[in-house]
Amino acid sequence: DSGGGVLLGPAAESAPLPVTVTKTDLERLTYRVATASDVPVLERLVNNAYIHERRFKRVDRTTVEELAEIVQVSDNPEEDKKQNANVYDGHPTKQLRLGVLDGKIVCSIYLEIKLLSPGIISPFTTSTPSSSLPTTNTPPVRTCYFGMLSVWPALHRSGLGRTLLSEAERHAREDRACLRMRCVVANCNRSVGLFDYYRARGFEEFGEPQPWISDALTEPGWFQHFEKVLS
Repeated sequence: DSGGGVLLGPAAESAPLPVTVTKTDLERLTYRVATASDVPVLERLVNNAYIHERRFKRVDRTTVEELAEIVQVSDNPEEDKKQNANVYDGHPTKQLRLGVLDGKIVCSIYLEIKLLSPGIISPFTTSTPSSSLPTTNTPPVRTCYFGMLSVWPALHRSGLGRTLLSEAERHAREDRACLRMRCVVANCNRSVGLFDYYRARGFEEFGEPQPWISDALTEPGWFQHFEKVLS
């Protein structure tokens, strides 16, 4: 929903996509948590969905190793419970949630359950030192952080991204008792298109933009935080 692009490389050869996605198809979309066997397809899906980032990055959006590490959390509940006892609720604290149509993965989103203080930026990357962030006495609440919202480029603007995000909100609110959703939008050209995408879905910016410091960038970049109250 939120970007353009074309299929490149292996994804062009192996992506099993429907020709179009109708309103009825969106209603038939089913959801599940990714497993290790999904990682190769997800690596192609995410990197093709974010192919536009190559305008200002030298590397792909994600790697097989990063995705496998997320999936490993889902596959090892006892270790997840041990490492994340403060938020563990019987579901994986990190997951790649998939949208499936007629047995084919057509979209995906990364979800992570955290305890975060509303409206206060928390460090999510090593380029954001905690010493530079404001402190607060506001108690943290269960929050669902999401990222890597991905749709095959050939199916952008079909409603799949919007539908998957709605499902992620439902899952966070009803299955995980989260009070808020949060995301971080990264950009280098101050395009308001992606900002408008999240504003239209009830998200609001908070905090000042944070610098995006990475050797992979070909131009200066920054992160903007967005948050939404789940009701």
